Amino acid sequence: MALCLVFMTIGGLSLVLGIAALFASQPYAVWFPSLLIGGILLLVGGILYPVLRKVYLDHELHTIAAAG
Repeated sequence: MALCLVFMTIGGLSLVLGIAALFASQPYAVWFPSLLIGGILLLVGGILYPVLRKVYLDHELHTIAAAG
């Protein structure tokens, strides 16, 4: 789960960098990769994080129930 948060943070920073480069009239080869990578990381991380959290909590509850 921590790795997912790290990827989402990197994605957010990359997205901000890409938007700044776009508004600074940088060439396409500068802003497009940053926007693409940032968008993909935020989208995938944003979708997967709640799913991973639910699976992790279910696993923890199952472990606690089995132990007690």
